[in-house]
Amino acid sequence: MIDEEDKSPEAYITTWSTSYSALTALLTATLTAVRPGSYVGVAVPWSPDGIDLRYYDWRGLAFGSTFFWVMSYSIPSQVFSRCIAGGNGVKQIEHGLLGYMAYGIPAEKLVMGE
Repeated sequence: MIDEEDKSPEAYITTWSTSYSALTALLTATLTAVRPGSYVGVAVPWSPDGIDLRYYDWRGLAFGSTFFWVMSYSIPSQVFSRCIAGGNGVKQIEHGLLGYMAYGIPAEKLVMGE
């Protein structure tokens, strides 16, 4: 299993974003051809709504990988001011999962991180 994650904020329309999707699809196709039963997962923010300025090609990444590792443990992620401890909200996690499904990503590809 390979788990890939990129923390660089990129706009969806950039060449980098679509290249990342293409690279993920190529990696998945190559790995599963060489080693059947392999998995390639992409670690993604808890929501597709531009968390940490990540506006990726979510559909391309999802359909080019085996699963999406939804980082639901990291709702208050990039904190640049005073950090105040708080729990992860179930409503926020639900919003994020529904957001990915709204992109047409099947629920069975979404794996919640703990």
